[in-house]
Amino acid sequence: MNFLDVFVATFAILATPASPQIISLHPGETVTIRFVDDQPQIEQTEPAQPMSKYDLYVLWRAETQDIPAETKVMPPAFITKDEGPSDSTRPVPSLIQLTMRRVPGPTAESPQNTALFISNGYGSTFAYHAVMSRDGRPKPTDVCEVPPKFPGLEQWPYPIDQLDLSDLRLVQTNGQIDCQ
Repeated sequence: MNFLDVFVATFAILATPASPQIISLHPGETVTIRFVDDQPQIEQTEPAQPMSKYDLYVLWRAETQDIPAETKVMPPAFITKDEGPSDSTRPVPSLIQLTMRRVPGPTAESPQNTALFISNGYGSTFAYHAVMSRDGRPKPTDVCEVPPKFPGLEQWPYPIDQLDLSDLRLVQTNGQIDCQ
């Protein structure tokens, strides 16, 4: 191989677009992300901590919310500062924490649900896309942006085996929360 072949091969490798980063989450897992030069970097993956009373309260609110049958994309719901138990955890500055859990449904007869707890410690809105896998079958799912320095929750009324998150980014806050 001569110098020109090495140069062409090196240029071809460098010119290949980077594949998008996908972060996979499984029930009972917490992934911590830090953005470096606008790119998400996994800082830590660990078993999920037990749910706080506040987490249980937020989940209860999500599971018992009245949703009209014709609803296609669920709009965001908010918990006021003084509502619920006082043991809420505050987002850690400059980190995103994602915790996926299997949780009981709202009644004893309900199937297990899935919840994704999100903590945004940045001064910008956290946005992403998600694909859920149930029984090995992937399917895109709707998600909402998470406001700056705020926790978020996504909840599905059935068990999910894996969530693949992509297009993770911090976006300017415009006062609106986009769900898609």
